[in-house]
Amino acid sequence: MAYLAKEEVKIILDRVISDTKERERSNQEEKEREERSKQEEKEREERSKQEEKEREEREREIEERMAREARQHELELRKLEISQQNQPLNDESRRREWIAELQVKTLEQLKDLFITEQLKYRVPAEVREHFLFDWIKLKTPYELAEKLDEYESIKQSFRREIPKKNSYKFRGGVNYSGARPKETP
Repeated sequence: MAYLAKEEVKIILDRVISDTKERERSNQEEKEREERSKQEEKEREERSKQEEKEREEREREIEERMAREARQHELELRKLEISQQNQPLNDESRRREWIAELQVKTLEQLKDLFITEQLKYRVPAEVREHFLFDWIKLKTPYELAEKLDEYESIKQSFRREIPKKNSYKFRGGVNYSGARPKETP
């Protein structure tokens, strides 16, 4: 019987040892899980801090850009105010440059040019868009008139006449609603 007791003690000791090892292993795994979760939490915090820094940096850049744009806008307004004060001089010099660029040599050409420009302002936008590339080159009222006539003929060619329905003909004295016409006293 002593032999059985020794065997039982051995079995019990093996179980105790294996249980102890299992507990130690599970404790070690738990510690590793806790360390991983702490590490992950730390990484999340670092990422959130980094994202916060990046967001603040973007906001600061946006504010700086808006401030630069506001300063630029203010400078442009000042330039515009100054140019408005010198407007009569600028108009004349601009007009001379414009005439020189268009190579206007005679008074007749200048007159035609002014007439053409005045007519261009009165032309509808769809016509201007149609002649977008030729519009600047038009210098005489005759050229402009020819282009406008050409546009109208093209526009008319795309219109088709819609036949009227013959099923209901309108007669002046017939009342279709069934009501009597109003009598005037």
